[in-house]
Amino acid sequence: MFTRAGISGIVYDFALYVGDGTCPSFGLSISSDIVLHLASNVHRDKNYKLFFDNWFSSISLMIALIERGILAAATIRGNRIKNCSLMNENDLMKKGRGSYDFKYEAVHNIAECRWYDNKGVQLLSNYIVENPVSQCIRWCRKQKKYIDVPRPAVVDYYNKHMGGVDLADMLLNLYKINHRSEKWYMRIVYWCISTVVVNSWLLYRRDLKNQVTRTKYVYDIAGFSIIHSKRASSRV
Repeated sequence: MFTRAGISGIVYDFALYVGDGTCPSFGLSISSDIVLHLASNVHRDKNYKLFFDNWFSSISLMIALIERGILAAATIRGNRIKNCSLMNENDLMKKGRGSYDFKYEAVHNIAECRWYDNKGVQLLSNYIVENPVSQCIRWCRKQKKYIDVPRPAVVDYYNKHMGGVDLADMLLNLYKINHRSEKWYMRIVYWCISTVVVNSWLLYRRDLKNQVTRTKYVYDIAGFSIIHSKRASSRV
């Protein structure tokens, strides 16, 4: 199951993986097509931003998102930016922790950045790269103390906004429906029900600012459903 979720964990859209027919073809790879499919109902030119990992990302995907008026940042695999002359990881390591290098693609102004922390990481963005440079705290074994490590803006923004899908998965697994069924499609039904419960609970907390535990919230929904099902059966 592929999902698009906000940093709060609310799931906004999803696509069930069924092979080649998972989503409409946009002329890119299957991973890039999935991103474009899930972003199809995102408002264009409204400063909305997408963040995704290196399984999905490519330069052609970033170009397609620019054409749709959607901002994005993502990690990217080194073999997908072969023609970009970024400093290699060994040279960045010699310069020290927090070193980075970036280049801009001339036509679409897509930025590619390589940052070295414990190891090198490559990122791609169509709206932000270096500035503002922030400082992150890291433990230095050599100095045996915490040190400030420079971090370009694209890394900082990516780290802050990337965890929405993981948060949604964590919340779903806390109280997921474990009812067994011989019918495979019932797992999809149970996933949809659990997602609705998680989304409604997150909206409830956001709108009412009430720190109600999710266990009690699930019980309240279950009690409400039972009462209404009894009323419906009594009318028959």
